[in-house]
Amino acid sequence: STPADGDINGDGNVNVIDLLLATQITLGIKTATDDELVRGDVAPLESGVPAPDGVINTADLIVIQRKVFGQVSF
Repeated sequence: STPADGDINGDGNVNVIDLLLATQITLGIKTATDDELVRGDVAPLESGVPAPDGVINTADLIVIQRKVFGQVSF
């Protein structure tokens, strides 16, 4: 199965591209595909591990941003 790791575009890296996609999804500019939803639904974190809640929203955007900038790792 696809992991909830923040790698929305599935290229093997969590980077600014994933941050941009999360922003577009959160703002309603883009609709996430099923795979993008699974990979990008990383919030909330429970004991530092993603506990997906079925949506990509501001909380997911913040977690992905923190992962891009090396502030969290999972």
